[in-house]
Amino acid sequence: MGDLLAARAALNLSIAARAYWVALQALNIGAAAPDAPIARHKAEVAHQEMDQARAAIERLMADIGLAWQIIPVDRLLRTQVGLLRDALYYASPEALQGFGALQPATADFLASWREVVLTVITALARAVEGESTTVETSAWAAAANGDLGADALSQYQRPALNGFAHAFAADLLLAEALSQAAWPPSHPTFTSPYDAPAVAQMLAITRILDGQLAAFVSALSLSTRRGAAAATIVQRSLRHAQDCLAQVSNEAGDLGDARAPMFAGLSVTAGHNLLLALNLT
Repeated sequence: MGDLLAARAALNLSIAARAYWVALQALNIGAAAPDAPIARHKAEVAHQEMDQARAAIERLMADIGLAWQIIPVDRLLRTQVGLLRDALYYASPEALQGFGALQPATADFLASWREVVLTVITALARAVEGESTTVETSAWAAAANGDLGADALSQYQRPALNGFAHAFAADLLLAEALSQAAWPPSHPTFTSPYDAPAVAQMLAITRILDGQLAAFVSALSLSTRRGAAAATIVQRSLRHAQDCLAQVSNEAGDLGDARAPMFAGLSVTAGHNLLLALNLT
């Protein structure tokens, strides 16, 4: 194998293996979701096949003698925290003004909810930086109290906030999956500065955010479900893996490398795994 192909193969195989690892964490979270979880039989089949595919990539890396291309998991977590913080804008009256005037009670609820959630996201940011932190939840209990009912949103505001809730749920679930992936010892494609108590702290904070999002969905009679958010992350990860495996397969084929059929097999398997993921919900 030529030096250039080897380098590109190492990069693509590393990205694919890491994507599988994150997808497996998301699948486990979605299968354990209390609201509309991924069906147990679907999760079990997908987990088994995805784990076998991940192991096949790792065996091929070892057989070829390639070194993993490593990424810091804390860098990915910082990105997720930033996405969660930025996403809060889309649950604001300013973002919704093009969909009609909000009812006063709805506007007050959104303001209270966003204020408390921002406090918790800030605590998550500190935890990602390795600081020991606690989250005061009493204010949240007051902010999320009550049900605004099905008439709290107009026919135009509801799909907008449903879209926000699903995107926020997916970003939050990815933050949780990355935190799970940081458990020592982590996957060889990650470096992690966290010990077990630090990971447990991050997971505890993401669970608080899960509860806050669930209260948001319930109060506004929205339809977002955690199992669907998990499926979104699994599908997104597997598309990434498939793209990387197809790229290295095509490059090896163009160069006439003897390992091209093995790369092609991994790419085909990734496509099959993606079909399973698309059928999770």
